[in-house]
Amino acid sequence: MPEDFINCDHSLLTYSFYKKPKNILKLFWIRLREIIKINLLPSTVIGAGLALFLFATGGTDNPLNYVVLFVSVVALSIFFPVHYLTLYYLLQPYNAGTEIKSGTYQLMISVTYVVCYMMLQVKMPTLFFGIMTIAFCLIYCIAASVLVYILAPKTFRIRT
Repeated sequence: MPEDFINCDHSLLTYSFYKKPKNILKLFWIRLREIIKINLLPSTVIGAGLALFLFATGGTDNPLNYVVLFVSVVALSIFFPVHYLTLYYLLQPYNAGTEIKSGTYQLMISVTYVVCYMMLQVKMPTLFFGIMTIAFCLIYCIAASVLVYILAPKTFRIRT
């Protein structure tokens, strides 16, 4: 996903205004908003389908589980673009030839997938897991914005 921005950034990173924290954060949120808009339709369908599937297979005693299940799927569809875009801004893994040059970036992506896989193995009530997922996604979005604002002006560059 962030790979799509490389050509634009390669050209714009030559201008000093583009490296100011306020402008970097604004561009981060513009890009994030557009990615989220693209992801909302599929995540809404998946979340609704999952809640409907739960209902059709016997359901749950707590109707709040359906809502939390739906919202947690949408929250996860927001988490991953935030995560990838944050890593892009903080680690700037690509060079001008769009090759990945950051081992840290690859490591962080791998760790993310391992943690997600491990979370699939955890057994806990739907309501608790869903609320924790939603809370984590919200906190992560806030932390990502702060980190991009503070660190990206130093790290946001095209690698050679």
